[in-house]
Amino acid sequence: MHIKTKDYDIQGQNLPDTFASRPLADLHPAALADLRRSGLSTDTIDRCGLHSVPHADLKMFHFPGVEHALRFPYYNIDGTVSAFERWKLFYRIYRTDRGTRPEYWQPEGRAPQLFLPPIIDWQTIAGNPSQPLLITEGEEQSLHACQFDVPTIGIAGAWQWQRSSLDVFSWNGLRVELVPNSRAWRTKRGRESLAGFYALGMALKGRGAMVRFVRLTSWHEQLGNIGRLYQENFDHCQRYDLDSLHLAGLGVWHPTWPRQREIDKCADWHQAKTQAAKTQGERS
Repeated sequence: MHIKTKDYDIQGQNLPDTFASRPLADLHPAALADLRRSGLSTDTIDRCGLHSVPHADLKMFHFPGVEHALRFPYYNIDGTVSAFERWKLFYRIYRTDRGTRPEYWQPEGRAPQLFLPPIIDWQTIAGNPSQPLLITEGEEQSLHACQFDVPTIGIAGAWQWQRSSLDVFSWNGLRVELVPNSRAWRTKRGRESLAGFYALGMALKGRGAMVRFVRLTSWHEQLGNIGRLYQENFDHCQRYDLDSLHLAGLGVWHPTWPRQREIDKCADWHQAKTQAAKTQGERS
């Protein structure tokens, strides 16, 4: 079993084909509490098929210290259940070194997909260039936004997408806003996340989408999840086009990707960032 700690995923054995059709199980109280903290309603939880993984299924895999898991089914653009899914793992003992152990599991050998909550009519959205489309990191963030009728695609991690997974949409003419969490703008690890979103943005731009970043701050995130933020304070967030000076370093780094995925090892990125800051100072 290979553990990919960067995105908190375990690449384990393949799931049996019958998993997608197995009956739903009750939610573990801790899993339900977790979903409630994310602001998800009973209707959203039910319509999206979220449930705790049956104990017998969990035993099929060796997860040291895991007491239970929450299953996130993935859906196709027409609302049918996909063969891809992810499990959020809950451990018996809380540890402070959470970054060293996996938080999620997904089946090995299956390409990551876009998370499309079935409470949104994605086929209509895909054909409507006037409708802004958000992309954020994490299933629960995506679900909460969609719960507020804000079409928001989830990605399992900043790098948990592939060009093939983008083919479910015709992106030409769509207005797309990338919404990484606030840590992406202020920490070293966050820069790696920001780079993943930038690479995604460039891939979408190459497909004809009009793409820009939305910069959240920790203050914005304290106000609530994206759905509530969209209704109350989203217009006040800073927005950057892909060719913005604020993203100049990423623009220099991107041609080296995927050969050089780690942005901090790209010397030109630091130079471009310094020059962009200097240019902004001169303009002000």
